[in-house]
Amino acid sequence: MLNAIKTILADKMYYCNDVAIKLLDAEEDKIKNKILSNRILTSRQAKILKLIAMEMTNDEIAQKLFVSNPPLIPTGKTCSLNFA
Repeated sequence: MLNAIKTILADKMYYCNDVAIKLLDAEEDKIKNKILSNRILTSRQAKILKLIAMEMTNDEIAQKLFVSNPPLIPTGKTCSLNFA
């Protein structure tokens, strides 16, 4: 509750966790559909970027995807080239 009050007093928007998660999920679906329709990224690259956005480390991402850490580096480089 204190966080909500501080946020509003700072003239910022405040969303409770449930609402924030629903908004993020809806936005994620829009972005996912756009990425897949434009074929900017492969589904694997999109999944890796999502994990990066969740602030996971390379090791955590590797464990989540059941791969060793080194393959993530070329995928990350490829992702950045797709947006260049």
